[in-house]
Amino acid sequence: MREKRFLGRKKAPRRRQTAVGPRELLFGLGETARRSRPWAFDNIPVEEYRPRMKLQELKALLQNHPTAAPRFILPDGDAIPAHFHITEVGHVAKRFIDCGGTVHETRETCVLQTWISDADPDHRLDAATFGKILELGKAILPGDDLEVEVEYDCCVTAQYPIASAQFADGRLDFQLEAKQTDCLAKERCGIETSGCGCSEEPAAASACC
Repeated sequence: MREKRFLGRKKAPRRRQTAVGPRELLFGLGETARRSRPWAFDNIPVEEYRPRMKLQELKALLQNHPTAAPRFILPDGDAIPAHFHITEVGHVAKRFIDCGGTVHETRETCVLQTWISDADPDHRLDAATFGKILELGKAILPGDDLEVEVEYDCCVTAQYPIASAQFADGRLDFQLEAKQTDCLAKERCGIETSGCGCSEEPAAASACC
């Protein structure tokens, strides 16, 4: 049998695509890698593009940029005043039952309380000092695998999860995101068809609201 030979260009070896998680993309690789490896996002659900920062990731950022000036950006684009203090490192555990009667497991977070003193407008917190304050939390925190929320008092006291971080021009900018309330028993409440169900007849609204 005559051997058949074909002339032509050889196929280039297929490039191996290393799996990259959403946390690594946001908190580790930076914008250059996000542009150079867009395929890394192909199999990541949309809701996972903005993971909330965990304590271990926050500590790593502060350690890598010890002289940086931390800055917290609120969801509306304003920043918490630069002379803020971190006055508390808290461990918050939430276990609850929704209006449909379902018990939800405990959700634990690390809450950092900020405080503004108009008597100390020149105060500035650097990343190294911030990191030392976090280390004090070891006395009460069960570990570093906790999502971090920043508590800020402006008219009302609210907690904001950290959505992302960026180092530029000597600053560590932490983008905060707003938390939203939700109903976890929408079907029982009739939300998908006629609102909350509270305005319906009591029998139709079941135990909700």
